[in-house]
Amino acid sequence: MRAQVRWTPVSDLGTLRDEMIRVFGDVCGGNTDATRTGATPVDVFENEREYLVRAALPGFEPANVNVTYQDGALTIRAERTEDKVEGFTPLHRETSPDPIERTINLEKLADFEKSTAKLEKGILTITLPKHESTRPREIRVTG
Repeated sequence: MRAQVRWTPVSDLGTLRDEMIRVFGDVCGGNTDATRTGATPVDVFENEREYLVRAALPGFEPANVNVTYQDGALTIRAERTEDKVEGFTPLHRETSPDPIERTINLEKLADFEKSTAKLEKGILTITLPKHESTRPREIRVTG
């Protein structure tokens, strides 16, 4: 026997929004270059010399965070260790055991070999120096 599930239009709004962002980008001020699985906020800053990326990863251990860079795309992937509370059944959870993954496309190539990443107090801070060839250079004018 098949179980009947009552459909409501509200239940599909989240999926519709996600699909529209995927196709058209986030027109409400979000970063259209970022893709995500799970919801973790990421801030990206830059100056002439480097990029600074900060991602909120509360409850993650440095050993479970992986940062990769390829062709201008910085990817942050993190997995939580199982968070069970002995003798209790979860009633409400806003944290997910699913991995978190964010990809941010950077305009200029970074020198990944000189990059650093540090996870402190639930904030991942990544510093990526811009590749020497992308930095502005001054050409001396002679007469």
